[in-house]
Amino acid sequence: MRMAIQKTGPFGFGLMYHIIHLSDDVPALNEWYQKVFDADVWWPPDGPNWSEIEDRYAALMAVGDLCIESMAPKQPANERFPVGRFLLRHGARFHSLGCMVDDIDGFARHLLDHDVYIGLPGGGRMEDVPPDIYYFYPSPRSVGGLMVQITRNTDGAYSPAVADDPRLQDDWDTRALRWSEHPLGIRRLGYATMTVRDLPATKAIIEKLWQAVPVYDGVDEGRGVRSSFLQLGHLLLELASPLSDDGPAAEHVEQFGDMLYQLTFRVDDLDAVESYLPTVDVRCARTSDAVVTANADDCLGANYAFSTETCPGDPLA
Repeated sequence: MRMAIQKTGPFGFGLMYHIIHLSDDVPALNEWYQKVFDADVWWPPDGPNWSEIEDRYAALMAVGDLCIESMAPKQPANERFPVGRFLLRHGARFHSLGCMVDDIDGFARHLLDHDVYIGLPGGGRMEDVPPDIYYFYPSPRSVGGLMVQITRNTDGAYSPAVADDPRLQDDWDTRALRWSEHPLGIRRLGYATMTVRDLPATKAIIEKLWQAVPVYDGVDEGRGVRSSFLQLGHLLLELASPLSDDGPAAEHVEQFGDMLYQLTFRVDDLDAVESYLPTVDVRCARTSDAVVTANADDCLGANYAFSTETCPGDPLA
């Protein structure tokens, strides 16, 4: 059967479409994900997709219920294009999330009514909502720091990059066994973490503009963060503020400001994770009683963690 997808808010936020992992080489990214996660690279079937309007190459792959879009600008990277500019400024790392929205026109008007800058595909500002807009980027500065590609939910009628999504196929429950039976024992994407300087202020913006649903507030001394978990469609989003000036979360805020930081998979057994990752040349460390964190340098700039827990009241549990 298909993956059961939860939705929130008046605009119908649903599936987290993808996470973009940006680097300078799409085939190298794909090979790494296949080596470490047994990723299913499912689009396009004949090699990376080229976008003239964005001056970039990309592919889509599944790791459990997470879809990763591997992306790289045409080399040498051109700062005139958003993708090239991001790589030149921030290096290889997570770029943004993507969310499927039922009423993309209504959400765009909602943001414009709140004076949010909306970037069009390939760059340029949205002044009015274009007919049949397929995706857009709200400016992170205007919406609490969260960089998200908003994509129209058309049940695949618009593009094979949605229609062929393994999570939307009738045999998804069988396909998903590929990762639950993998040495990492992945159950699902647990949550995405964004580090922030001012947790109460950012939480208020995310709730107001994104219509996110508050789930849990707490402190994780092991990871050194104070957290607020919110539900945005079929995504559990953690806003994390460092408890001190030391540690990885504090370093991330200092270097990047309010920005997407880490993805955490829900897994069965942390000992199994710690045993497996070094066999595929990924160093890792137990960063709290319930979390193992992979070394980002060994993950081509991506920051992955693995946990047997999410948070109390997890709506996706």
